[in-house]
Amino acid sequence: MKNWSEIAFASHYLTAIEVKKSLQEGQVMEAEQGISELIDAMSRADRRAVKSQLVRLMKHIIKWKKQPQKRSISWIRTILNARMEIEDIQEETPSITGETIRGLWPRAFQLAIDEAMEEMEVDNLKVEELTWEEVFNNHYFLEKE
Repeated sequence: MKNWSEIAFASHYLTAIEVKKSLQEGQVMEAEQGISELIDAMSRADRRAVKSQLVRLMKHIIKWKKQPQKRSISWIRTILNARMEIEDIQEETPSITGETIRGLWPRAFQLAIDEAMEEMEVDNLKVEELTWEEVFNNHYFLEKE
């Protein structure tokens, strides 16, 4: 019996190859286990990708709110890019819903605060929350002087 979780952790591609081999050898139950593990591994990877982009997005919005003097076009581009990346993942993986993102929200928010504090070189950062509106809908632009 193959260690499907180990194979799927190592490579989605190799997992698919091993599933194919199992099917060719007539080991249908073995192949079904491999497919199940592959689906779980791919789902975890998609969730990690969304969480990573969500942290990136939240971190820049926190910095936007807390360091108005350092706002830049680069920050705006990062915010827009992270939003687009999340939208792309959702489009490619319909199981990544708004509900999924809300489930990732608390951990992503804490990681974003930690990363923002590190980048801003501060020991404490008072940010009570970020709303869905701030993260996904607000328009960020530079004030004209």
